[in-house]
Amino acid sequence: MDKIIVDNFKNRINEIETPKEADDIIKRAMERGEKKRNVRYLKPLTTAAAVLLICIVCAANSKALASYLEKVPVIKTIFGLENKGVENAIKNDFVQKPNKDLPACGQEAISKDITVTIDGLMISGNKLNLAYTLKAGESQKDLKDLKITKFDIIDNKNRTLWKQYEPFKAKDTTSNYTKTEFSGCSSATYDGENFEKNRTVKGFYDFMAEESKIDIPENITIKVSQLCESYLVDCNNKTSQFYKKFNRLPQVIDGEWTISIKLDKKFLEAEGVIYKPAEEIKDDFFKFEYVNVYPTTANAKFTLYDGFDIEDFGENVYLENEKGDKYTQNELGTYSDDKKNEYKFNLESPYYDRSGKLYLVINNIDGGMFKKNKSYRIELVKVEK
Repeated sequence: MDKIIVDNFKNRINEIETPKEADDIIKRAMERGEKKRNVRYLKPLTTAAAVLLICIVCAANSKALASYLEKVPVIKTIFGLENKGVENAIKNDFVQKPNKDLPACGQEAISKDITVTIDGLMISGNKLNLAYTLKAGESQKDLKDLKITKFDIIDNKNRTLWKQYEPFKAKDTTSNYTKTEFSGCSSATYDGENFEKNRTVKGFYDFMAEESKIDIPENITIKVSQLCESYLVDCNNKTSQFYKKFNRLPQVIDGEWTISIKLDKKFLEAEGVIYKPAEEIKDDFFKFEYVNVYPTTANAKFTLYDGFDIEDFGENVYLENEKGDKYTQNELGTYSDDKKNEYKFNLESPYYDRSGKLYLVINNIDGGMFKKNKSYRIELVKVEK
């Protein structure tokens, strides 16, 4: 089955004026999805902010993540955004509890004198968020930095939730491509500049599925099989920043770091809230598919027909409650052909706000040269189960 590597959000970050000390904080994010005709993916900065915020606030339950709180001002400077839904989920204790007998989430593995620890976890709807720590031992004193470059996530149902492919081989559609539950991933790392001092790097992953919700597993197993001082695209690249800084190519460390995590019951028991329009939408150009709200994410799907399209997605599609609070988008995936544009959005979640009313707002719908532009403010009601 064909697949595509979707552009990361690094370029978006580079467009923002950031403090000098933050230049190396955010390195790279990669999304991967099944190939469809004319698929477009847009990941506004809210995505990265959400990932970082999820994992930072996990520090409330994990001493291993406490140091992240010190970096909050830097994060706000870079992204200028926060995720209301995630904040509310954290306040309502929707995070993986640490194991009493072990640090962090109680999950770590050691190989080649390098320790991989899972520090925090959240999962709901079509999202899985992980925070991790990499720590190098004395025998790895020559390392200049650390990144996870190859890993798999499987569950107790033998499903592959995620499989990390080497970037330079990902376009080889004849290789052993595996269909995964999560079709995209964003990542970020901290402490690269300070690695030589503390021998530790902390990082985050934000995994997303294409559909509204995955079947939440009881257990997940993370199998890390390769680490590197930089990203694999730099391993044979003498023009890379790593080579310019250290006058050598980065080391690749192959090993086996296997971490199994039993998920808290709250993740398994958390049901989403399904919404539908309060009134039938009588419009041949628009089809409402769904708005589903989960503890850490909300998602929406709708289709536009006959040449109608949306300008500037980031500002023009959001959820809104009766008080005017807006829940903006984190990611967007679209599928288009000659007759329709199908939109799928991940948005901030109003799950814990218990709003009296909720609206799906879609502004600035471009009808083209001969059609009047459209906007929608659709009142939503809960679907009774």
